[in-house]
Amino acid sequence: MTDLTGAIRCMEETTEMFVDRCVGGLSVDGGSIPGYSAVDKSDLTIVPDLPTFQIFEMNQENVAIVWCHVVFSDGKRHPADPRNVLHKVIEKLASMGYGSKMFAELEFYLVDEKTNQPIDHAAYMAMPPEDAGFEFRHRLGDYMTNAGASPH
Repeated sequence: MTDLTGAIRCMEETTEMFVDRCVGGLSVDGGSIPGYSAVDKSDLTIVPDLPTFQIFEMNQENVAIVWCHVVFSDGKRHPADPRNVLHKVIEKLASMGYGSKMFAELEFYLVDEKTNQPIDHAAYMAMPPEDAGFEFRHRLGDYMTNAGASPH
């Protein structure tokens, strides 16, 4: 799930607990996630969206990720859940006879760990040796493709 600013929020579960979460979801404190709920109405549930389930390798280990719907205790989708907002937009476009293609674009800077200075001063679409981040972005593209996303 993401908060209203688009920051990804996550919960870690064991393999055994994941099966239980697929059935009943996971209760969370929505008051602790910016923009979701007032403290007095903070009981929310995150419910896995099973078609988004992916397994990929990270640091020589297999890791699974699944996106979740944010719902109230009565099962209704939370109106501030960005995934819910997106689904409503897609449904509206479909009712108007349109299809949709949407994606997120990753923006980042590569910096030297010791100096915190950018390591790459290349122009847009440059190639090595001017482009010092080429190898990193190539590996990132492989990770994204393996996770089911487009690296472009």
